[in-house]
This record gives sequence, structure tokens and C-alpha cells, in this order.
Amino acid sequence: MNVIIVDDQGQMRTLVQRILEGFGITGIRCTASPVEALALARSGRFQLVISDYTMPEMDGLELLARIRKDPATNNPHVIMLTGSGERSIVEKAVSLGVSDYVVKPFRAADLRAKIQRLFGDLS
Repeated sequence: MNVIIVDDQGQMRTLVQRILEGFGITGIRCTASPVEALALARSGRFQLVISDYTMPEMDGLELLARIRKDPATNNPHVIMLTGSGERSIVEKAVSLGVSDYVVKPFRAADLRAKIQRLFGDLS
């Protein structure tokens, strides 16, 4: 599985990458830039995007909307990973086609369960 992690905080990118590697996922690209993440997604090689909500350049909802509108992305699953559990943001993400939503702080087991719901067993 190929995954894009996009978060403007380096520590969060590193944490999520280590968690995914612990699940046996090795095809991981990390970026602080939603613009770069969109360019990577347009390659069509990624099955999953894990995106923060609050970022400069564009927020996670705009990134999600652009991924969903662009056929070159091959419609990857998108998990929104954010510190905001605000109902209006969650509803907007759902209306834009988010695959799942994880509120920070989170446990590795929570992220694993969300990914397994989308892709099946990771073992």
C-alpha cells in the first residue's frame, strides 16, 4: 500500500509514519505541503492519504475536495487526522467524501482499525 501523510507539523508526520511502518506499511511519502500532497496524489500511485485539517496553503477539506474532483488521483481513500472534532467540520468532510476521521490525540490502534476497515487485515 502506498500512503501520503500530509501535516504541517513535522513531529506528527514522523509519528504517523512510524505507526504505519509498525503496521508493515512501507510505501510512505510525507509532506508538509497540501499542494505537494495533491501533486503526489495526481500520480495515481497512492491508495491512502492521511491529512491534517489545519494547514497553510489549503486546509484538509480543500485538499480532500481537490482529490475527489481530480480523476488523475485514482480516488484514494482519505483519512482526516485532526485536533478538531467540531461537528460542522466532520459533516463537511463527510459531504466531500472523506473515508474516515481520526481526532487527535489518538492511539495507534485507532488508526489501525480505521485503515483495516478500508483495506482489510494489515497482517
